[in-house]
Amino acid sequence: MAQIIYDALGKSWAVAFMSLIAFAQYLMGASILIAASRQVWAFARDDGLPFFHNIVKVINPRIKVPVRATIFSGCLSLILGLLILIDTTAANALFSLAVAGNYLAWGMPVLLVLLPVGRSRFKPGPFYLGSFWTEIIHITTVVWVVYVIIMCMFPDNMSVSSSTMNYTCVINVGNWLLSLVYYFVHGYKKFSGPKSNLDEDENSFAEVSVIQNMDEVLNKKA
Repeated sequence: MAQIIYDALGKSWAVAFMSLIAFAQYLMGASILIAASRQVWAFARDDGLPFFHNIVKVINPRIKVPVRATIFSGCLSLILGLLILIDTTAANALFSLAVAGNYLAWGMPVLLVLLPVGRSRFKPGPFYLGSFWTEIIHITTVVWVVYVIIMCMFPDNMSVSSSTMNYTCVINVGNWLLSLVYYFVHGYKKFSGPKSNLDEDENSFAEVSVIQNMDEVLNKKA
């Protein structure tokens, strides 16, 4: 792409465009690290992280930010990112892994709601389209997620060889199997779902504040 811009617009514009793209990639990486660190911290807080959860879930008392979770997430990302140094095939597998992993995380809760066990525990929120349309949307979502994950596994070349093979299927399946083994061996003993960040006094204060706000809204409508 840099060569195309250079041929069309010259060196100065090519440097400007590539600098802008590099800055945008930096911002995207920062936003992903923020999201990942918060997810890792929440999982550690709930004792769902396999190792170091007591260390990772600590909040910095001065700036009120999970600094340790951010550093932990960044180090894991750097280790996984070393795959791009192998060759282009490994880099493509890493990019496909990100897409497939995200879609699996997004689609799994929707799939669970469609199953009998999840359907019996599902409680609609304030925005609810009814059972009929909700089920149609859920089925469409699951079908789309399965389709995207399968497409991410395909190589981008008709003639498949060791250099053109998409190894995302190997990395993904290995990751999923390790996660299942961890859950059935150890995870279900420790992980019991999300935990509150508030102590009893703060939790009670928050509940009172919510009730007062609801009363004010109802009084205004009345």
